[in-house]
Amino acid sequence: MSQKSSLLQAAKSVSQVLMSDSSPEGVAQRLEGKLVGTYLHYRRSKGLPELRRLRIKPAGEAQFLYSDLYDAEENTIIEAKAFVTRESLRMAVGQLLDYARFLSPRPKLAVLLPHHPRSDLSDYLHQAGISPIICDVAADEWS
Repeated sequence: MSQKSSLLQAAKSVSQVLMSDSSPEGVAQRLEGKLVGTYLHYRRSKGLPELRRLRIKPAGEAQFLYSDLYDAEENTIIEAKAFVTRESLRMAVGQLLDYARFLSPRPKLAVLLPHHPRSDLSDYLHQAGISPIICDVAADEWS
């Protein structure tokens, strides 16, 4: 099975498991899965390199950490967030910083969002050194 098929199959599996979860976290995870799937489709349509997930095993931890996406060619970790709220972006910043400390050289960091954050939150991401990747569904473009 190709890496692309594996990623899409994993996203489908996660989405199917969460379909019955109507909690805010379950809803967010489904929406994030759709956002990631849309971004992967866009990248394929533009002939951009395939992305994968990082799988990180911190010393002394029982479980692995998984990023939403990783661009190996650009050394960029991407975390998807379904909602552009302060809480969601603070979570993304924490997750990205946690993943980044396990990679050398230090990776670039980005957050995949369904729309532009308000000015204050854009400043927050900029100060944290995190680039937003924004979906413009109407234009079928990402910025």
